[in-house]
Amino acid sequence: MKKEVEKAIELTKEAIDLDNRKEYKRSLDMYIRALQQWSMICKCNFLDLLFFLGETDTNLRDKYFNKMKQYLERAENIKSYLNTTSSNQVPAKHKSDPTTTHDNEYFNEFESLINKNSNEIQWDDIVGHDGVKIILKESILLPMKFPKLFSNKNIINYNCILLYGPPGTGKTYLANALSNEFKYHFLSISSSNILSKYYGESERYIRNLFNFCILKSPCVLFIDEIDSICNTRNVNQHEATNRIKTEFMIQINRKITVNNVKLGLNNEGNVLLLGSTNLPWLLDNAIIRRFEKRIYIPLPNQNNRFDLIKKLLTNVKHTLTDSDFLYMAENTNNFNCYDINILVKEIVLYALKKYNNNESLLNISENDLIIPSINIEDAMEVLKDFRPSVVVDDIKLYEQWTQQHGTQL
Repeated sequence: MKKEVEKAIELTKEAIDLDNRKEYKRSLDMYIRALQQWSMICKCNFLDLLFFLGETDTNLRDKYFNKMKQYLERAENIKSYLNTTSSNQVPAKHKSDPTTTHDNEYFNEFESLINKNSNEIQWDDIVGHDGVKIILKESILLPMKFPKLFSNKNIINYNCILLYGPPGTGKTYLANALSNEFKYHFLSISSSNILSKYYGESERYIRNLFNFCILKSPCVLFIDEIDSICNTRNVNQHEATNRIKTEFMIQINRKITVNNVKLGLNNEGNVLLLGSTNLPWLLDNAIIRRFEKRIYIPLPNQNNRFDLIKKLLTNVKHTLTDSDFLYMAENTNNFNCYDINILVKEIVLYALKKYNNNESLLNISENDLIIPSINIEDAMEVLKDFRPSVVVDDIKLYEQWTQQHGTQL
């Protein structure tokens, strides 16, 4: 059944491509073939259809019928045009025509996601990563400051940057802060946004995603878990997965070309692609090459942990000294930023319970709640049973991959 659906999608795409190229007679024939294929699919047992496609959407058949209606309307418009040989008008596209409707749907979705997750994070909110911040700033500022220089194809401008490393180290925060620093539009997309589409729609989603970002430039496009859509190819991989990767690489090349053209005309016409992954060794080599800069975002070192813990406790009552902060930093080796954030919350919660006679906080009124001043004993008690979430053996894998492909700043 998957093959039948894939065939229907291929026929439809070819019909739309011919339509866009104004080869209307061939396009009409292809629309008819596609409709026949979709009709055959919709006549199948509905439960079998869901099973074979691995889908759970009970509205799937209705969605297929709606698509068929759109394609049929377009085919009828083309047929009317071809029958009126004296007319010089291009066949009018119906408002629900498949070549335009989905673009609008995607653009509406992207518009709703613009700046949705930026959270007004600034550079000063991020502890450490000073070298990474410089590279990210330069990727935006240098082409704007020297547009003629960077319009030269031999001068490398970092259009695509890969941030990789253990989870919870601040990769997403860096992308957020970058867009806020320069008032860029910020669009954050997870691989699940792309892979959740129906068969054949992922490539179209990717095309519209890049089109949208180019129109919204200056823009930062952040794709999280990029390894899920750009992993290493193998003989057992599904054809649809390879098509997604191919389309992604085509759009990256196109984005770079558009950026270089705009640099010569308009220094605001910039789209920066930031990819993020916790598993860089799964990436396809062709994808790796397209990221001009691949930056390792490691676990925070002792100095970073010291600064982060101190920063997180800025607005909390405590009697902690720099020696106490140093003790906590020394005893949080292999903790990521997220672990440290949770650790501080656990310390605050532990102190609250301790100084309120270990009663459940649910049983205490706000007026009776004692807000304690946290001390080093509270921190030491919590640290006894607190463990990092990162697997230590994975750190070696990141270091090995960095030696082969990446950069540590």
